[in-house]
Amino acid sequence: MSDQAEQNILRAIADLKSDITNLDHRLQSLAHRVEGLETRLESEVRRWDERFFKFAEDSNNRALTLITSATIAVIVGVILSLVKS
Repeated sequence: MSDQAEQNILRAIADLKSDITNLDHRLQSLAHRVEGLETRLESEVRRWDERFFKFAEDSNNRALTLITSATIAVIVGVILSLVKS
């Protein structure tokens, strides 16, 4: 094999090593970004869960208030009806 061919092969190998190193750095960067996105997604899901449970709790409180008000209105109505008689 000629010296020129060996030089070309060595240059190609060096280029491949450089490309592999660059790809490795890019892969590490992407892995870091994915970890950050996973963390953001987890916090967003937690936030939406909190909102849903708060909404459910508020709805439950409104329903309880409505039922209590209706019950008081019926009792007061019966008492006024009895007093009137």
